[in-house]
Amino acid sequence: MRTILALASATLMLAACSGDNGSKAENGSSAKTSERPAVTGAMRANPGLWETKITFTSVDAKGMPKQAKAQMLAAMGKGITVKTCLTEEQAEKPGAEFFGSAKDSQCAVEDMQVAGTGVAVSMMCKPDAAITIESKMTGQFSADSYAMDVKQKTSGTPMGDFIAAGRVEGKRLGNCPA
Repeated sequence: MRTILALASATLMLAACSGDNGSKAENGSSAKTSERPAVTGAMRANPGLWETKITFTSVDAKGMPKQAKAQMLAAMGKGITVKTCLTEEQAEKPGAEFFGSAKDSQCAVEDMQVAGTGVAVSMMCKPDAAITIESKMTGQFSADSYAMDVKQKTSGTPMGDFIAAGRVEGKRLGNCPA
């Protein structure tokens, strides 16, 4: 049971790709992440301070006991909220940080498809050599907010593949702190 709770805690942190509240994001790319792809449409977000809330509504792993599943869902269902500062440059091609990823989480946006106000985003996180987190998000956006359903598969855990689904919502709060 202790392993399951530890996994729940780690998965929440990794799955949500949480960062420090109020931290300013760098340019979104580093030696740890791949280049951000070109946006296939106009998903221009207004620069400034953004708040992203990530909540999960379902969790599952093969052979997971019902009690452990309920405990994990209770922890992950509370959600996590992170804040990032989106620069003018990032507004043109938002990176993983814009969608709730910590800047040092080794996450990258692999694909972004935009049609009107609809958006589909694929992200990949590789927090260590064994664990891989694939996230697929689809939803709607405007220049000052977005709301997307997320489906996530975490591979390489002691329990095997871990599947989670939930919601990612972002909103612009105003200008970045000086």
